[in-house]
Amino acid sequence: MINTKKDMIMNKIYIFILLVSCYATLLIACKKYDDLVPTEYHNVVLIKENGNQEVTLYTGVNEKGSFEFTVMKSGSKPEAVATVETELINEERLKNLGFTAVKQLPSNLYTIDKTRFNLDGNNRYAKGAVTLKNDEVERFLQSLPANEREDYRIALQIKSSNATVNSDKNFFLLRPVLLKPAISYEEAQKEVTVGSNGITYDLFLTLPFSSPWDFECTVVTGTEATLPTTAFSFENGGKVIFKKGNKRSEALHIQLKGDLLGKYTLPLKISEITKSGIKFPSNDFMLNVLCNKVPLTANMLSTNAQEPTEGPIANLLDGNLSTFFHSAWSVAVAETHNIMVTLNNEKRQFTFTYNNRQHTNGKAKVIKILGSNNDSATWYEITTISSGLPTANGGGYTSAVIDSPQPFKKLRFDVEQTQGGTKYFCMSEFAIFAK
Repeated sequence: MINTKKDMIMNKIYIFILLVSCYATLLIACKKYDDLVPTEYHNVVLIKENGNQEVTLYTGVNEKGSFEFTVMKSGSKPEAVATVETELINEERLKNLGFTAVKQLPSNLYTIDKTRFNLDGNNRYAKGAVTLKNDEVERFLQSLPANEREDYRIALQIKSSNATVNSDKNFFLLRPVLLKPAISYEEAQKEVTVGSNGITYDLFLTLPFSSPWDFECTVVTGTEATLPTTAFSFENGGKVIFKKGNKRSEALHIQLKGDLLGKYTLPLKISEITKSGIKFPSNDFMLNVLCNKVPLTANMLSTNAQEPTEGPIANLLDGNLSTFFHSAWSVAVAETHNIMVTLNNEKRQFTFTYNNRQHTNGKAKVIKILGSNNDSATWYEITTISSGLPTANGGGYTSAVIDSPQPFKKLRFDVEQTQGGTKYFCMSEFAIFAK
């Protein structure tokens, strides 16, 4: 038992001696490592945002631009103290760096908030900032020949009396990029279809950059709107909100009612921007509103007089004004040539539109419209249009709203006379709006 206790004590002594030896070896190794690292790498300073840099200056909005840079220290002795100063690069130094065309921006056009930095183990980096006078910079650059404007930079470098300066990362050349803020519509125009229940259309405005500000725009109706003011309303009095950090505005909800028939236009424009200096759009936004347009398909159309060699009736719906429907000319059809439309639901009111073929022949002069509400097609007359139909090649026509004396699911358009006296007729791009 005594020997066992003695052995335990000796083991502890041996372990202690071993730990002390290891620690001493480690200290010697570290000392040798420090001796191996050249002195110039013990304490090194640099600029993080080095080389060619750009700063965007928003002009005309009474703003100042800012470029933030970071002075950092590294090296094998992180606890070492480094005193760093900034200075402008002279012309000779710029040429030595290879920037022979670069010129210093006049110093009265900007300020540097901090020119001396004290770094150590607890503060291994520090921030500085260049603040530019946007509008004054613009006036100065605009006074120069256009081919010289991009040569002007703020050329700044760092130096230190007690640390090594990284020669590859010790400077930046800051080029001002002028930008006149301008609002745009996300889309120049938009066509929407409004059913009997109405819809909400969301209008968005955009900037070409993430907004540095919170501001609002007011949207109003433009000139020559054909959509009645009773058929729409703006949420929030037409105010569109931009939030800082976003390129896209929040939505302006426009309520469109479904009471009307036909195609209408609603031009919109910006009347006010709460952030002064932002450029207004040069054109109005155009909202084309199709009220209760029937979604026609080719199988809803038919004719008693299809010309077999050209102009199939499906061409009326293909969205191409250069194609056309042509009634029979190469074969005889005794009855008045017509177009028939079969709807999915009963209607009581309608309006229709079409275009002439882009040709001299086949323009309608008198159209009788009949309706039916049964499969056996018992037809009754609704109206006859004998004036106002287009005579020009490709000319367009929009009828007034037509009330039917009774509900209908079918409409028949009999072309009783043409401008040229032919029995056949042609049409392009046909549409019906009904409710």
